[in-house]
Amino acid sequence: MPTLAVRFEQFGLKLQPKQGYTATWWARAEKPVALRVSLAMGQTPWQTLGREGTVPLGIGWRACRLVVQPGTAAENARLVFDSPMQTGRIWLAGISLRPGGVIGLPEGETLQAMTVAGLRHDKLADRSSSATRD
Repeated sequence: MPTLAVRFEQFGLKLQPKQGYTATWWARAEKPVALRVSLAMGQTPWQTLGREGTVPLGIGWRACRLVVQPGTAAENARLVFDSPMQTGRIWLAGISLRPGGVIGLPEGETLQAMTVAGLRHDKLADRSSSATRD
C-alpha cells in the first residue's frame, strides 16, 4: 500500500514580486512533529515562491509566523502546510496571510543596549533590506 502525505493548501492567492508577506497562525500536534510551511505556485512547475519555514510543534498551542518575499509574481499561489512523511494529528487555527512584515529591529533589541542579535540566514526575509545589507 502506498504511503500518503496529507497537507493543507489554500489556493487562489495573488502575490506581487519583491513584496513581503507575513503568514501567521496557531498550531499544535498530538506528538512532537515538524510542520513545513511555504508559499508556492498553484500550477506547473509548482515551485516554492521564496523561502520555506519549518516549525517544531508539540502538544501545546503556539503562535507561528513566517515572512516570505516572492521573487516573481503569482496569480494563483498557494499557502502550504505539511508534515512530510510523519503521522499524527495537527491542529491549525487563526491562519492569516497579509502583505508586509519586513521588520527592522524586533522588540527588545537596541543598539544602545547592544542587544542586537546576529542575523540568521533562514530569517533574512524577516528583516529590512538595509538590515541585511549592513
